[in-house]
Amino acid sequence: MIELSAGLTVLWMLALAIVLLPLIKSGVKLTQPWVLGVVVVLPAMSIGVYAWKGSVTIQEQTQMPEIKDDLVSRLEAKLRQNPEDIEGWIMLARSYEVLGEKEKSLKAYKKVRIQIRAMIDGLPDNHEDIDDLKMLLKKLPKS
Repeated sequence: MIELSAGLTVLWMLALAIVLLPLIKSGVKLTQPWVLGVVVVLPAMSIGVYAWKGSVTIQEQTQMPEIKDDLVSRLEAKLRQNPEDIEGWIMLARSYEVLGEKEKSLKAYKKVRIQIRAMIDGLPDNHEDIDDLKMLLKKLPKS
């Protein structure tokens, strides 16, 4: 959170410099009310709106696990209907990883490896996708 605040502060200062430097060079006095509005009021309003609308509420935080479980359940159902969907299996494996379900994740990655190997075996040796599939196979976690 500190890194984010520091980064936003730097960006805010950069934005101010981009706005104020041309004004200073053109002879505008920084004590004029509209300049103070740009420098003080606009950033303060931005921070206020972010604090009001941009933060996650406690209710939303408590609903997150339910939403994640629902999304994973839907993906599992989709894969039961279409078990050949390699991208779906990769997405499911990564979802399990994020949820901390290592065993389920490894099982899903195992299905992906089996499907990729079958694809490689079904292609001629000089097919253009062979190298990409082998590279993908190397990148997958081992069970």
